[in-house]
Amino acid sequence: MKGLLVRSLFVLGMMTLATGLLAAEAGREFTIATFNVDFANTNYLEVAEIIRKAKADIVCLQETTLASAKALRDTLGREYPVMKSHGGRGQDGFGLLSKLPVTKSEFVEPRHGLFGTLVAQFPLGKTNVQLAIVHLFPPDARYMDSLPGITQMFREADGIQRLEIGRVWDHLSTNMPALVLGDFNSFSFLGACQLLKNHGFTDSFAAVTDKPDSHGTWRCECRGNVWRFRIDYLWHSPQFQTLESRIIESESSDHHLLVSRLALREDKRLALTLGALNRDVPRLAPICFSLPRVLAAAGVVTTLQPTLDAQEHAALQRRVGILNEAATSLGL
Repeated sequence: MKGLLVRSLFVLGMMTLATGLLAAEAGREFTIATFNVDFANTNYLEVAEIIRKAKADIVCLQETTLASAKALRDTLGREYPVMKSHGGRGQDGFGLLSKLPVTKSEFVEPRHGLFGTLVAQFPLGKTNVQLAIVHLFPPDARYMDSLPGITQMFREADGIQRLEIGRVWDHLSTNMPALVLGDFNSFSFLGACQLLKNHGFTDSFAAVTDKPDSHGTWRCECRGNVWRFRIDYLWHSPQFQTLESRIIESESSDHHLLVSRLALREDKRLALTLGALNRDVPRLAPICFSLPRVLAAAGVVTTLQPTLDAQEHAALQRRVGILNEAATSLGL
């Protein structure tokens, strides 16, 4: 009888411990989304529906307006008791919707680009987490009518975007897990993303997706051509692990929503060592080689409309093939 009682108490204790561990683990997982809602978009109900589909604990928005911020507060206020916004008189708007408490928020004024950054902190269990919502300098869309033009416009914006990420980096705490997410207006192999990658951050969507650059988060129509690129990202520091990530398409905005489910790792050795940001990352001179690979992966060539005649289309395909071969030979 005594042995049975001991065994019963042991089993009960193990069950209690397991329940506690599961609860603690649940407190270390969360879902976060980023969405450029398009400042000209007035279909606020569709925006709210896209956000609901994400089922995210935290939603980070770009290009919110005074009107869209009010509409989302009226529509989603009960689901997201914490709502913060900044700007909103043009493309400069930021929004933060959270089911979790936000202990600190600060807007970092732009010094190099146009829009600045919204920085915030929130608790995840006993760990404080910092996030930076970015909307980096946009390329000049006047060059969207040709492949060389696209190469030029992203190359020109790259220098400013590097400076913007450097300013964001300066506002991150060196002893806290970090997330940098939003509309980067850039490709994954260009400066802003590479600066984060070279300092140990992970591209959340790419971590769990095959051929991630073939999944566009932004679309643009020019001269009858439809271009789709992945320019929205969620980057996280080494303390996090991406469990899943997906894109939810929007009809009313020119961007799609990106959402990831993350877990805080248990390994205490994964300390964040931000230190001084090395801004001397190589300028990625072979951009003219890498860009066609992204375009081809995104199926851009196959979406060209009859604005290009058969001879021009064939010439463009040959050019993409030649540049891809060069890129392969260079190990790009």
